[in-house]
Amino acid sequence: MLEPWATFLLGTILAVVGVEVVERLLARPRSPLALLAARQRTMLTFFFWAVLVTGAPIRSAGLAVAVILVMHVATRIKQAMISEPLVFSDFRLALQTFRYPAITIGVLPWPQRIVSVVVLGSIPVVGAFGITAEILPRILAAGLLLALRHGPSGRWIVATLAGRLRPLMPAPDPVAHIGRYGVAATIGAYRVLWQSAPEPDFSGLPRILRPDAPKVVVLVQSESYCDPVRLGISGEAPAALTALVPRALAHGDLAVSGDGAYTIRTEMAMLTGLSDEELGFDRFDPYRRGERFAGASLARRLAAKGYRTLFLHPFHAGFYRRDAVMPALGFERFLDIDDFVGAPHVGPHVSDAALAERILAEIDATAGPVFVYAVTMENHGPWHDGRIVPGAGASAQYLAHLANGDRTLGDLAAGLAARGQSWLLAFFGDHPPILPDHSRPAEQTTPAEQTTPHILLTSNAADPSPALRRTPAELSRLIAGRIFEPVSNAG
Repeated sequence: MLEPWATFLLGTILAVVGVEVVERLLARPRSPLALLAARQRTMLTFFFWAVLVTGAPIRSAGLAVAVILVMHVATRIKQAMISEPLVFSDFRLALQTFRYPAITIGVLPWPQRIVSVVVLGSIPVVGAFGITAEILPRILAAGLLLALRHGPSGRWIVATLAGRLRPLMPAPDPVAHIGRYGVAATIGAYRVLWQSAPEPDFSGLPRILRPDAPKVVVLVQSESYCDPVRLGISGEAPAALTALVPRALAHGDLAVSGDGAYTIRTEMAMLTGLSDEELGFDRFDPYRRGERFAGASLARRLAAKGYRTLFLHPFHAGFYRRDAVMPALGFERFLDIDDFVGAPHVGPHVSDAALAERILAEIDATAGPVFVYAVTMENHGPWHDGRIVPGAGASAQYLAHLANGDRTLGDLAAGLAARGQSWLLAFFGDHPPILPDHSRPAEQTTPAEQTTPHILLTSNAADPSPALRRTPAELSRLIAGRIFEPVSNAG
């Protein structure tokens, strides 16, 4: 029987070699030295953690190889569902799958749902059966894990790898990079480049209010709000949106980053005006360290000018770390699901009408100028058969919720106009829906064609504007331009 140290050494060798063999069998990737190192840094991290838990290096090597298989399965499922492969930030988001299964795994069709549960659950179950009392392998794993990921040696590894990876991956392109280098190497490299990103500087953003800045600014991010005509599930466009377009300051398609998921990508871009290019590798999960973008936040800049700032989202505040990120972005108050106890529901979530009523009530209760950002929940999937329309499928459920969401647009516009203050209202969808009973045209599932409607209204009369395609960051900057003086005029 091998000594514990020899077992640890053998397990490490098996993990390193096994991962390379499996990756080449599955993907045949090109492997420049920097990419190979990034892949092994990721996989050795899994291996060392498995040894810490089990104390069994040989079994842990098998688990590390299993993680490679999980990556390949997961990236295929995700690519098929939302036209995006697995990215490094998904590992943290996967933890939310178990905490909020109804709106994560629950949105997948049953075959993918079963595969996801089996795959995600099998690794910890298998590992649990191999737990030993060995101490030395755990000590060795802990020491090497600290050296690999933390302290001076960890920082040196990241800095050295980043310098060699940037010429190969100057900007995120997960589809191309996974096709060229494999999923494990790309995930490892993206994490290194994310860790080494420089701190952003927002000192040049406009911060002086225009004399005619609106006293009430309301941004409503409507869950899965889309044009059903474009989706191909109805012949009628949203009624309130259609009625308000002639008096809109701006309207058209919003080119969102994500198809059926990743609400926070649209959210961060709208709150800060930062494009995917400016977010860099943070674009995939911008709230993971969202505090670093606080200097660009509309809420923070408006709070500095005396606006009361309020974020409303009738769901759990901890989802996507909003409970930590929103105060950092400058929101004085955050109303979450606990603040909507007793509010009317339509389906499993708080109704959009109830949220709209609360927005107007909060504006009435606020003295002075106010900035409100609201994220709706009513039309969140999955749209199970019979959810609110008896006997009907997913598309019919979605359309019923969509009509309710669209109605709130008209209610908010009318409610703000009736209050006699200067106001600005932006209303937009976060991403298209994933409807199991309807397949969108292939050209609409490419990242370039993932769009939702947007409309910008103000208390001032506006000449009819043409429909324009904008990104969320561009819409956010357009809104900021109605509030703040341009930098060239502010000094």
